[in-house]
Amino acid sequence: IDDQEMDPLVPELESKIKQRSVPDLIGCSRDFFIQRRLGKTMNASLPALHRHLQSIRYAIAKALVTVTVTSDACQDSSSSNCSMVTVNLDLRVRGDERIIDLAGIIAEIFPNGEDIRPDLELVAPFDTVVVMLIRSNDPTTAPSSAPTQTSSE
Repeated sequence: IDDQEMDPLVPELESKIKQRSVPDLIGCSRDFFIQRRLGKTMNASLPALHRHLQSIRYAIAKALVTVTVTSDACQDSSSSNCSMVTVNLDLRVRGDERIIDLAGIIAEIFPNGEDIRPDLELVAPFDTVVVMLIRSNDPTTAPSSAPTQTSSE
């Protein structure tokens, strides 16, 4: 699929991410996040883990989604019907949240290297939808514990 053929599919992909993944990100769905996380954890104390997940469940207050087709070549795909898209999630958090907790939530909803098409309930022409890379373009600067000094003359 070339870029022009993919362009009409972008609204469907964006809509499915908004309908299926955003509620999971903000903690307002079918306990999807909690169930997946508890199912994967074998060694942790389940009651303590459950309390921790409940405490961070509503860490993300809002998620805005935009999908754009890129001109990047598909990697690790032998299919000629492969297209690369960029999904941008602009997340708003409720308060002071630990980056590791936010990253954990995102990784549960968008597992790197796994096909998320079934989770999004996408049908043909989508064969697979794989998360290839998650990166932060955080425009804010993290606070520093080192005091800043002003030069004196």
